[in-house]
Amino acid sequence: MGELQEIIAHADTVRVLGSRHSFTDITDSGELITLAAMPPDVSVDRDAGTVSFSAGLTYGALAEVLNDEGLASHFRRRGGGHRDPRLG
Repeated sequence: MGELQEIIAHADTVRVLGSRHSFTDITDSGELITLAAMPPDVSVDRDAGTVSFSAGLTYGALAEVLNDEGLASHFRRRGGGHRDPRLG
């Protein structure tokens, strides 16, 4: 964590890499970091109809957890064209 704090403190720009499948300018940054080493914490709240998970979790890993719980995900469009994952 100390190394990450040091990088962020001294970089002009910092971007977080996802699963490295992007057709954007994400790599045009002073520093690139990955969250892949974060623990894949997942919490399913059936009463609220929500799932919370750590930032480093991939969609594939999330799909596996949801499948194990007998759930699935789907996306609904929200304002601005963003995708909103919801339990299905």
